Amino acid sequence: MRWKGVAIGVLLCVCLLSTGSSPVAAQATAGEVDVSTLYETDTIDGNQQVRDLVRTEEGGLIALVITSGGRETLVVRLDSSGDVVSEETVSGRLESISRVDTDAYAAAGTRGEVAILTRINEEGWIEWTERYGGDERDVGFDAVSAPHGDTYLLASTESFQNDTEYNSSNLWAVRVDDEGERRWDRLLEYEQSTVFPQGERLNDGSLVITGQIGRELDGDDTDGDTEVAAVRLAPDGDTEWRTEISGVGESEGSERVADVAPAHSNGVVLAGGSNSGNDDEENFDAWAAQLGSDGDVVWQQQYDSDGPTFVSSVVRTADDYLLAGGQIARAGGREVSVRTLSRIDTDGDEQFSTLVPRDRNARETIQAAAWLDDGRLAIGGTSAVGVDSGETQSDGWIDAAESFPEEVDPGPSTWDTQHSDAEQNGEGWTVEDSSADIMLLGATAVSILLLFVPYGGRRLRRWR
Repeated sequence: MRWKGVAIGVLLCVCLLSTGSSPVAAQATAGEVDVSTLYETDTIDGNQQVRDLVRTEEGGLIALVITSGGRETLVVRLDSSGDVVSEETVSGRLESISRVDTDAYAAAGTRGEVAILTRINEEGWIEWTERYGGDERDVGFDAVSAPHGDTYLLASTESFQNDTEYNSSNLWAVRVDDEGERRWDRLLEYEQSTVFPQGERLNDGSLVITGQIGRELDGDDTDGDTEVAAVRLAPDGDTEWRTEISGVGESEGSERVADVAPAHSNGVVLAGGSNSGNDDEENFDAWAAQLGSDGDVVWQQQYDSDGPTFVSSVVRTADDYLLAGGQIARAGGREVSVRTLSRIDTDGDEQFSTLVPRDRNARETIQAAAWLDDGRLAIGGTSAVGVDSGETQSDGWIDAAESFPEEVDPGPSTWDTQHSDAEQNGEGWTVEDSSADIMLLGATAVSILLLFVPYGGRRLRRWR
C-alpha cells in the first residue's frame, strides 16, 4: 500500500492496520510482558478510542478518548491505579496532548473545518478551547510545549496554501500564550502537499516539526511515495533549518512519522513506518530515526518483522527508547492486528521486540504510551472488531505493562529533561525577547493582527 494524496481524516496509527493486507504469521515473542487493565471504554456508548495520554504531576494520567464518531473528545484524568478522578467533554476531535506548564496541559485537534487547542489544568478540567484557521480546512495534529507556558500548535492548512498545482495542504505552526492569544504563526510551504505534522521541543525552547511530503527521486515525483520533511523554528518563529529524510538506502518507497520524542542528545527521535526497499509495497516495517539539533540525520533504522508493522508512539527511557505500535497477524482464521513493543538503543539498534496480547480477536494497536510513577508503562489504544451487521465496533483501553524481557528504567520525565529550573521559575526567555511579540504593544494592534494575516489577504479566524 502507498499513501496517496492527503488523507486528513485518517487515523495516524490505524491507517496501516485497517488495510486489507494478506494474512501473515505473528512475530515471535521475546520474553513475556505482564499487562493489567487500568481503564476501558463502554462499548454501549458507541465507537470509542483512546487517542493519546500524558503523565500527570502526581503520577497518574490524562487521556483523550474519542467518542461520538470523532465529533467529541472525553478528557479523562486517572490516578495511578486507573480510577477516574475527573472527566469532561470537548466538542471536536483532539489528537494529541502534552504538558505545557508546571500545572497545565494542551491538546490539539479539529472541530469542523478549523484547528482547535484546548488547555487543561492539573486536575483534568478544561480551562478553555480556542479555534484557529482560515476560510478552508485546517486540521490540528499536535500540541508542543513552548517557553513560559506557551504552546506550539501544529496543523495542516488549506486556508493559507500557496498556488502551485501540486499543493493542497501545507504545514502551519502557531505559538499561543496561556490564554490562547496568538503570538505568531508561520506557514511552511512546499510544492508538494504536506500533511500529518508532528513535533517536539528542544532544550532551548525551539521547535522541530515533521510532516509527510510527496517524494522526489532524481528530480521526478514518484507516484504516491512520501518522505519526511522537517523544520526547526526558533522560539520567535524564525526558521533555523529545513531538511528532508528519504528513508533507508534512498530506495523507492514511503516514510511517515507518527510520533516525535526528545533524543538523549539535543535532537529528536522520529518513529513511524517505512516500506522503502521492500518488494511488497503493502509490507510496511517499523521505522525510527534520530535527527540532530542541526538538522543532520544521526541514524535511521527500518526493522524487519514477520508482517506489516507500524510504530505509533516512541517513549524515552533512562538510557534508550521504547517503540509501541501494532502488527498485522492471523488468529483463529481471521486477520487481526496485535500490539507490539520494542526497545532500541541510542544508535537505533533493536534490543528486544515482543507482542503484547489481549484476550480478544480484534484489530488492536497502541496509540500512545507514557510512564506511570511506579515504573509501569501505560499504553493506550483501540480494539476494533466486526459485528453481525458488517460494521466495525471499536472501544478504547489503557493497560499497564511491566516485567519487560529486559530491565527498563524509566528515568526522569520528559518535562524535567526539557525545561530548566530557571524557566520553570519564570526566568530565562521573556516575552519581550521575541521579535514576534511586537503585537503586544497595544490592544488595538493586537485586535488587527488577530483578524488579518499576510497570506494573500486571507482572513485568520480565531474564536471560542
